[in-house]
Amino acid sequence: MIFPKKTHLSLLKDTTIPTLRNTTKEFISKLGKSNLSTYNEVLHKKVYPNGFTLLFQPVTHVASVSCGLYLKKGSVDELENEAGYFHFVEHMLFKGTKTRTSKDIVESVERVGGIINAVTSREYTSYYISLIRDEMKLALDILADMIQEPLFKTSDINLERSVIIEEIKSYEDSPEDYLYDSYYESYFGNSSIGKNIAGTIASVNSVNRERLFRFYKKHYYPSNLILSVSGNTSLKELEPMVETFFLEGFEKNQISKPDNNNIKTNQLNSAKSKSSINKKLNKPKSKDFLEAKSAVSKGLLNHSSDIQNSLTSDESIPITKNFGKILIKRKIEQVNFYLGAEGFARTDGNTPSLILASNILGGGMSSRLFQEVREKLGLCYSIQCFPSSYKNIGMTSIFCATSPNKTNLAVDVILKEIDKILKKGFKKDELEHSRSNLIGSLAMGYEMSESRMNNIAIQEIYYGRFFSLLDRIQIFSKIDLDTMNEVFRKAFQLERYHISAIGDLRNKDFEALPNAISRKVR
Repeated sequence: MIFPKKTHLSLLKDTTIPTLRNTTKEFISKLGKSNLSTYNEVLHKKVYPNGFTLLFQPVTHVASVSCGLYLKKGSVDELENEAGYFHFVEHMLFKGTKTRTSKDIVESVERVGGIINAVTSREYTSYYISLIRDEMKLALDILADMIQEPLFKTSDINLERSVIIEEIKSYEDSPEDYLYDSYYESYFGNSSIGKNIAGTIASVNSVNRERLFRFYKKHYYPSNLILSVSGNTSLKELEPMVETFFLEGFEKNQISKPDNNNIKTNQLNSAKSKSSINKKLNKPKSKDFLEAKSAVSKGLLNHSSDIQNSLTSDESIPITKNFGKILIKRKIEQVNFYLGAEGFARTDGNTPSLILASNILGGGMSSRLFQEVREKLGLCYSIQCFPSSYKNIGMTSIFCATSPNKTNLAVDVILKEIDKILKKGFKKDELEHSRSNLIGSLAMGYEMSESRMNNIAIQEIYYGRFFSLLDRIQIFSKIDLDTMNEVFRKAFQLERYHISAIGDLRNKDFEALPNAISRKVR
């Protein structure tokens, strides 16, 4: 139930998109005359007196409805002694309520062919149910019950502690998953954004009912929650159910925002905790780690938003990104590695251009890196490049897995491809193809009520407003070649890049691994 590893931006998918003959201008013109223009792009938003937010987008051509409850908090909001608590609470809300057992919750949904799941991410937590539209009342009833009347039984906490520890161990046994978590921790050196969402075995073992229930009460209140609904229903049908299950439910269970004095105390403690975290995060997790010389180095970005974009979610503690090299030694067949460059916050004007550029570099099978590293040289099975953007910070990542004796060459080829772009820029047809690719992916995402439900909620959390499909297309359509090339330089024109790797690589071979382009930065 942890946020999927590589779905950092829903815009980027590792799929093959045929070359499109239309220019973007022609594409948009045809879009206005096609069936897409008839999609219901109305968004209804209502904020109730207690701060609870309802978002609803009707989709009349589907038979389903998707209901998601979004908490505007995630692992970045945990104190040092709360590592993994949002994820633990997410598990506990499935363990039963005053009127439903754990089995009742999932069985009621699955009995009607529905799907129930949850996601804990770094900046939000969500619980969602997708099912046939005739069963919407069931979905809302269950979500409200889970969020308002969880039991937090000590016996369930002890049982779930074991489940979560097994979950953590499963990630540790998976080289790619373990590397992903280590990459975040080492790249975002002094920030809570780099913490493992699930916490650690030690932090999970420290959980007890009193601490976990107090944590739940501190964060789960109406003004921190968004109910996002999309599908074949109406506002007339939906609103009375929301008032019954949520508004009356919150009042009945006396769920409201915690006392302001407690919040201020928590914020003060948070700042102190994060300060102490900063002193510890650069330490390796185990003896398996090898930190290369000059492991911490700042990128050379010359633009005024550097400091602003390098803040944690509380906008108070600057982040020093680690553009050095970290090796986790493990006896496995391949070396998995991430190469990390700069990135931007979700609301930064550079982000759409970086999405387009990353798509050209490593977004699919026709991308530059896939064609060069796999198709021409056969160095890997897959390779991809993707940006990850958060409220106040971002990163751009290239992931690849190859044999130990091919690792140096693979990294060298990647760096040379980056260097080519820095010197000559992208081509105009690459921009047009990337744009058409992303527009097509966006449009196809609107086919699913679950995708729309998530889309409108994420927009509310990060932007506080709604962008229609045509709004989003227009954002990408306005980006010109010079702008995209300039943004690529901001992200990739660095003195050196971050590298996190896991595999059976000798120390001297890892230290010889290049993480800089062999020329002076212009």
